[in-house]
Amino acid sequence: MGTKKLNAEGKGEWSYDDANDILLFKTKDRYYERSIEFGDIVLDIDRENFITGVQIFAGSKIFGMSREALRTIKQFSLTTKVESSQVVVQLRFTTTSLN
Repeated sequence: MGTKKLNAEGKGEWSYDDANDILLFKTKDRYYERSIEFGDIVLDIDRENFITGVQIFAGSKIFGMSREALRTIKQFSLTTKVESSQVVVQLRFTTTSLN
């Protein structure tokens, strides 16, 4: 069986709930069917078994950043890969900081 790929480049969105310190990165127009929790990180998986979202609880603590910095994310990329019993999630984002 070949590798399945979801090309969602340019179709992502993010939000930050600073009252609860929750970051969400997701693919637009793809809806999750189930979630897998890893402590303060939740992966959302759609009907086709693609990881289409990542929720990060206690984001400022996990990234060691202020809530203000997390409110000012400018761009991000999310790459995921599932192989056998291993899940690899690579999240990169750019933010601005006043300090």
